[in-house]
Amino acid sequence: MKPGGHGVIWKLAREEKIYPWLFSLGKTKALVRQINNPIAGIDYGLSAFVGLGCSADKAFGFSSCPRHLKAAEGMNILKREQGRDVLTNVEYCHFQKISIEEYEKFPANTNLLFVDLQAADRAAAEHPIPGVLVNVKKIHFYNEKRELCEEEVVRLESTMQNLADYFSAEETFMSLNKRHKTISAIKREFSLYHDCGIGASLLETPEGCFLDFLRNARELLTEHCGFTVPEIHEDARLFTEGPSFIFRYHPSLGPFYSVIAQKVRRGRLNWGSEVQLDIAEADIEDLDVKGSLIVRATIPTGHFDEEGTLRYSERSGKCILKNVSVRNQGIDREVPNVFWKSEILRKECCEVQIAGDGEFYAENVTFRGSFCIVVPDGTKVTAIEKESRIVFQQEHLSAPSWSWSYAIDEQHHLILEKRNGERF
Repeated sequence: MKPGGHGVIWKLAREEKIYPWLFSLGKTKALVRQINNPIAGIDYGLSAFVGLGCSADKAFGFSSCPRHLKAAEGMNILKREQGRDVLTNVEYCHFQKISIEEYEKFPANTNLLFVDLQAADRAAAEHPIPGVLVNVKKIHFYNEKRELCEEEVVRLESTMQNLADYFSAEETFMSLNKRHKTISAIKREFSLYHDCGIGASLLETPEGCFLDFLRNARELLTEHCGFTVPEIHEDARLFTEGPSFIFRYHPSLGPFYSVIAQKVRRGRLNWGSEVQLDIAEADIEDLDVKGSLIVRATIPTGHFDEEGTLRYSERSGKCILKNVSVRNQGIDREVPNVFWKSEILRKECCEVQIAGDGEFYAENVTFRGSFCIVVPDGTKVTAIEKESRIVFQQEHLSAPSWSWSYAIDEQHHLILEKRNGERF
């Protein structure tokens, strides 16, 4: 009998004294995002969004993109009330009922929000439950006679985005980005066959989100990194044959495409191949993969201090691959893999496991068949090909031998420079 929904987040933050705790840590701004939209962290979208809010010292902001015709999502609008303009959100839209066509042109609400914490604290004190509405939807349920029924039900709901109603348009802002880099929410299971009228749509399913990841990965590799990559299956072959390729990477490899393109340069993924780079410090050039290649650093972004706190530093796992080819049987496509969960069985795989600040180096090498290469902490392992055989040389490292240095040029582009250890 009381409003639910995520609009109560601001009220709960006051009651649980979250705002004072954040202020004590020196935090003044926040990014709010929902965990069922993993695609939002792709490329520069969130960084640019937060940068806009901070540089203009805004109280509230929306990260938006074009709408999808069949997606159940709200819309960001500019409304005028009592002579005052407000940038706000309409959670449930009924375009067809009021004969609005081409509604895909309207900006979608994505639940990606920028918030000034002091402004949110003040607004929540006066308006603890924003955006109160009655949500009506049809549900399927079994009655007391165990008969399957369909009826409309209602619930009182509150929306966190509508805290914006209490700020003027001048205090708020909205950014626009490509949809495939902004939202691919997961709200329901995928049904390959028709089920309760839903059908076989990939929209708002884990499989649909995975397909968006593949599209983004192909854009990154072909348009930025200079790779040749197979076309993506966007029909039933995605389920009968599996994806035409897989490319996953740790966010700290970029996440900006412009940064990844300076670390991963030129190559080829053959049909059915898989590359996973769970690493930040990589220098890859002219890589040719037919099968599976996995590079994992146990600590991609730095080191743990004596108290067990992760500290960002050059003391992280590193990998250099120059003119390297991988040839193995790769993914076993005769078994029921769940690709979006990364539950994958492989016939063969070339895997490099880098512990601590270990380093792996390979140049002019072809890895044929399965390999599991373990690089100990504080050690550099070099792969050398001799008479069609791979041998590995180890040497102790007293300090990291190289690292990427970041700088901003006159055009405000991030430029990477590879520094040798003696220049740290």
